[in-house]
Amino acid sequence: LEFQDEEGNKVHERSGVQLNTTIPLAGTEQAAFEEALTGTETGKSIELALTFPDNFEKDEFRGKAGKAVLQVVEVMRVNAPPIDDELAKGLDFESLDALKEDLAARIGNEKERVGKQGQEEECLRQLLDQHAFDVPQTLIEEQQQASLKAYGERMKQSGVADAEIEAKVEEAQGEALEDAPRRVRMFFLIDEIAQAE
Repeated sequence: LEFQDEEGNKVHERSGVQLNTTIPLAGTEQAAFEEALTGTETGKSIELALTFPDNFEKDEFRGKAGKAVLQVVEVMRVNAPPIDDELAKGLDFESLDALKEDLAARIGNEKERVGKQGQEEECLRQLLDQHAFDVPQTLIEEQQQASLKAYGERMKQSGVADAEIEAKVEEAQGEALEDAPRRVRMFFLIDEIAQAE
């Protein structure tokens, strides 16, 4: 992976980068990234326009236009196994029917959980709409940082590269700050209800 400025001069280089078509390279447009990588082959070179992210290694290029040139070394595809008794046994089930029954039960439980979660979110939304009050700025900032940290941890557990995590967390700063007052108010409202009940 080579980063270049608008004139095509090499700015930075990384090797051994693993990319996923659903997670765009920081600074690239998601649809263009996905289209360029889908169906590519080993040995192919791909060029993508990008805007250098705010956490780019070289400060002087941050926020400027450039391009990323990818040299495809290996293409990996997920090959789904046949859905049969062998698959079920590999997942510690006696048969495919037993696996299907378990999946049906899990799907039912998940639908019930999602339904309850939707009800809770609607209740909380109405509570917040009916009780407007200011909260300390320090708590808002703490909530923002906690949300960003949790977001980063989720991506890390999903196997996202550290550089990509940093870029995504940086991009989410504004949204996290916007959402933080609502979350802090929600905490106080829930705590007040808990004490009253």
